[in-house]
Amino acid sequence: MKIKSLFDIVTRPYYRVRRKIHDSYYDLRKRCQRFARGYADEDVYEFAYNLIPYLEKILKQFIKTHQGYPGDSTPEEYDKKLNDMLYHLQWMDERKVESELMKKYNGYCKEYFEEEHNTLELHKNQFFKLFRELFWTLWD
Repeated sequence: MKIKSLFDIVTRPYYRVRRKIHDSYYDLRKRCQRFARGYADEDVYEFAYNLIPYLEKILKQFIKTHQGYPGDSTPEEYDKKLNDMLYHLQWMDERKVESELMKKYNGYCKEYFEEEHNTLELHKNQFFKLFRELFWTLWD
């Protein structure tokens, strides 16, 4: 175990307070940005990856609470399309694909990257195909 100096013991609480003030400032800043314009600067960074969890929550809530369905389909068909859309959205998440592919490969290799790219593209295309088809019916 590392022996701490007297200086470390005395100054540690001040660093914690300083960090807490720093974090509180940026948290308040993000809240003000979201209130003023509807999004914060951090939401724009890596937009595609921030959008997936946001859409996933909305789609799960919509699947659970939606009241109607389009007139050209049955409730079962519409629910199946919504669940398919959610499935493809979840497989657009690079972290999920990576964790599943790592079970198959023993590390990063050319085949891994090709399969990862193909999987992400397939699910992205299928999701947006369903999204385009159901866009005007996604209301409750």
